[in-house]
Amino acid sequence: MLRAPLVGTLPPRRILHLAIGLPVRNAGDFRSAVDAISKGGNAPRRSYITPAEFASRFAPSESNYRSVLRYARDVGLTVERTYSGRVVVDVTGSVEAIQRAFHITLQTRRRPDGSLFYAPNEEPAVAIRTPILYVEGLDNEIVPPLQ
Repeated sequence: MLRAPLVGTLPPRRILHLAIGLPVRNAGDFRSAVDAISKGGNAPRRSYITPAEFASRFAPSESNYRSVLRYARDVGLTVERTYSGRVVVDVTGSVEAIQRAFHITLQTRRRPDGSLFYAPNEEPAVAIRTPILYVEGLDNEIVPPLQ
């Protein structure tokens, strides 16, 4: 695979919107519950996991969620939205703060068609022990469809 040529870096004051995702607890049990519901296995058809059941059985712990919220604020990100399921935190921040928070450099690159996109120079990392599943919004590298 050819790497897209480096053009530069994103302006430090540019604001980006990110979603930080935490892994569910009891992932194997969660997958089994979803499979049973979707395939009609042991669960009755049209049954669902209620929000309360999800929170008690599968949601990340409150302490892990608070840890991510605290980390985001401590590194200069603004928490825009939280969710009762504690799986996602929506944040905004300057490129400068985001790069510091996730130990990355957001680079601008050129696709073969000449269009530009941005992406981190490496996988993001955080300076907390709380597990992070993903950080959405660190790139806009949508691969154009094949002609």
